[in-house]
Amino acid sequence: MLKKEQILTKIVRRGKHIEYFKKVDNTYKLSQSVQFFFSPPSAICLTDKIRRLKKTNNIAHSFSETNTMIPARLVRQTASGTKYVTIPSPSSLSAATSNTPTICFIPGYRSEFMASHKSHLAYDIARRLRYRFMAWDHHPVDGSVQQWYEASCELLAAEIQDGASGDRNNNVVYLISSSMGTWLSLLLARRFSHNVRGILGIGSGVDFTERWLQNEVPVDHRCDRTYVWKRPSQYDPSGYYAVPVASLLDSRPMLIMDNDRRNLPTLSNCPITLIHGGQDVDVPLSLAQDLARELQLHGNEVVLDIIEDGDHRLSRPHDLQRIGKRAIGMVAKGETLHKMKP
Repeated sequence: MLKKEQILTKIVRRGKHIEYFKKVDNTYKLSQSVQFFFSPPSAICLTDKIRRLKKTNNIAHSFSETNTMIPARLVRQTASGTKYVTIPSPSSLSAATSNTPTICFIPGYRSEFMASHKSHLAYDIARRLRYRFMAWDHHPVDGSVQQWYEASCELLAAEIQDGASGDRNNNVVYLISSSMGTWLSLLLARRFSHNVRGILGIGSGVDFTERWLQNEVPVDHRCDRTYVWKRPSQYDPSGYYAVPVASLLDSRPMLIMDNDRRNLPTLSNCPITLIHGGQDVDVPLSLAQDLARELQLHGNEVVLDIIEDGDHRLSRPHDLQRIGKRAIGMVAKGETLHKMKP
């Protein structure tokens, strides 16, 4: 991954590459040349928009603040404090944008969509396809998966309603999610089965709250709702997450691989793709394999795409390229399945 100071120095687009220059002795010298993050896959009965996308081959030609970043001015906050963005916003909705599919990005545990490369990539895909886009954070940060699921249901229900000019069931949603976001995506797909037409899970982490509770929280505190466990984390500036045991206990009703598998969705016309790093130490590959197997046993169409040298975040340029290809493939297949419906 490029260092921040290199990215901020100078960026030039040349054909199918982005060139990054670093200032050395008052002279800009080429630091790195990066291809587009992805090129669209072969056509499989694509819509006109996706055909144009394939022809131009530049959906993610750049990753700069000027043309692929989610506009910060559009970020809003609910009365309960959840930050979210919806593009186009409901206030600007017109007949031309109603019933347009929505690409939705759901971040992981204590992650923010505005700080995620994958979120901005999902936005760029939606923008170039002229689809709607939506993303949100999880609030409160020390809440439970149950709280975050309920807040997600409210936001997604509002998006489906805003994007529909007629039958709400005709408003299509594609879910792109990272880590814990895939857990929420599967729960949301079960709740909004008439709307969700595809799921792309990146480094998918489900039921981790129970693994933490059973394997890592001190035994004497596993039922103590007042106890705040400090879990070591390389992703937090403090070096740890302050995790209330109450939030882990309250997440139990949402478990996917437990509770007699009753939360596992069985989705028709909604392919699921799981992209996972072979070197992921936060969510080991074996857990993604178990999830894929269980989803298949419940009648879902599932593909597990393994990036052998990939870590948990999968945010390197070639990781994003792979994610982009899978995202376009998901949309293309969703459009194809829609056309085949009687």
